[in-house]
Amino acid sequence: MTLSDDVQMVLHRAFVGARELGHPIFTPEHMALELILEPEVNAYLERSGTDPVAVESRLRAFLAAIRLDPVREGETVLTETFQRLMTTAIERTTADGREFVMLRDVFVALLDDSTVSRAAILDATRHPEVFEELRTGDSSV
Repeated sequence: MTLSDDVQMVLHRAFVGARELGHPIFTPEHMALELILEPEVNAYLERSGTDPVAVESRLRAFLAAIRLDPVREGETVLTETFQRLMTTAIERTTADGREFVMLRDVFVALLDDSTVSRAAILDATRHPEVFEELRTGDSSV
């Protein structure tokens, strides 16, 4: 299974962001913060009536609460929740018979997880039913 260039780029930006913040852990919220900036994901958010400013604010508030760990300075570890998120995205891609994990796969995995990032998105969304189209692959953004 291969990550698309877009997913690799978002993952890289999110990881660099986590390290720049001095976070000892890498969470789905780090990924979500970068993911919502992507035009494809932003289009999904627009169609669902999601307030991206509210989502970004909630994600930043969550990330600001992460405690710094001076013992692990410079080291950032993937959380189990993040690993589960990526496993879910890969499983979705495999089930669809595709070779590349796309942004949509990661976004749907995020929506299907019980993370803070999921709540941040859904709490700021007027029409969450639009996200069902992504799950079934019927989305025409």
